Amino acid sequence: MEQLEREARTEGKTLLVLDAVTGGDAARLYERIGWNTVGVIPNYALYPDGRLCDTTVFWKTILGQCVATGASGARLGTASRTWRSPRTPVRQPRRRRSRHEGRRP
Repeated sequence: MEQLEREARTEGKTLLVLDAVTGGDAARLYERIGWNTVGVIPNYALYPDGRLCDTTVFWKTILGQCVATGASGARLGTASRTWRSPRTPVRQPRRRRSRHEGRRP
């Protein structure tokens, strides 16, 4: 995994995303090594015998800054973090025009 992260950094990547069978060995490994859980998608994939299985989606930032706050500004646990790259522009509210602005005479 460390080699994968190094290669992604050299390619200019800032965020990695993967998924694994919910409750499986891989999912437990990703949690242990610091990947953040997005959530579970029910009946997303198939086992080799054809049965449906749930999938957990994970993410990990390798560059940039992880802001662990919710809408209220309270700190959150690792399972519900919000990630924003320092290069992500903050969206400015649109200016409202007056009733007469922009009209032709």
